[in-house]
Amino acid sequence: PPGQVFHAAVTIDNRGVAPIYRPYRFALRFSQGDRHEIVPFGQDIRTWMPDYTSFHEQFAVPSSLEPGEAKISCSIIDNGKPRVKMDIRDVDADGWHPLTSIDVLKP
Repeated sequence: PPGQVFHAAVTIDNRGVAPIYRPYRFALRFSQGDRHEIVPFGQDIRTWMPDYTSFHEQFAVPSSLEPGEAKISCSIIDNGKPRVKMDIRDVDADGWHPLTSIDVLKP
């Protein structure tokens, strides 16, 4: 349900590139039609060195989501907009990478 706390285990593979030097954020975007809710993670991505990085993140499912399907995508953002191209094949016109979808239940 919206507002429910979610625990995510995340693994990132930084394939041989330098770390990011700016305080950008890794974020998930929850989409229902033309409505989008962005959830930035607290992880400091400037610590992601080449190779694998794993971390756990806790966040609330956006309370504005309506019952039904919500698509989830990810990106590295600055001021709510994608800023770093990730090496993920699928990307939409806005620079977000589709990951999965969830069924939002009534509270």
